[in-house]
Amino acid sequence: MQYIIHFEISAAIILLVIMGDYFRHKKIPTVQNKTYGWFLIFSIAGCILNIVTVLAAEIALYLPRLLLFVLNVGFLLATGIAAVLFFVYTVSLAGKLRKLHSAAVFLMLFPIIFETIAILTSWYTGKVFYFDEFNQYQQGPFHWTLYITYFFYGGASVFWTVYMRKKIGERRTILIFFC
Repeated sequence: MQYIIHFEISAAIILLVIMGDYFRHKKIPTVQNKTYGWFLIFSIAGCILNIVTVLAAEIALYLPRLLLFVLNVGFLLATGIAAVLFFVYTVSLAGKLRKLHSAAVFLMLFPIIFETIAILTSWYTGKVFYFDEFNQYQQGPFHWTLYITYFFYGGASVFWTVYMRKKIGERRTILIFFC
């Protein structure tokens, strides 16, 4: 299967422009600003690692399987962490992040913790992904859980934004929906 990376390259360029503008200006080190900065970093890392993994798949037969594994783990974790950071950012916009109970934080982080363990153990289990005899990336039987995790954090971000729209403000609420 041929993966077209042009959209990913375009996304990386747009993210680099946003990052250039964001990091060019000095920021007050608030939780919101720090979270947004880390969100941008993990988003661009996910884009770049996705491009690299696609290019590596073209010559996978000649690359060590461990390298392919590390690249794919990096891509999947960066994407998942970016989703978590986006949710944390939306919670911080309403000023509620510091008021969360430890049980709520654990519940909020449980999906990404579970996904991280599943991704890291795929080398042995092949449950999320594995490589065939030609070193080609293959989806494991639990690969779909990645999408559930990403949609969970995206949905939680939307829900939280709608729920707290008066505290977040109309302008930021609209901007969040266009992310």
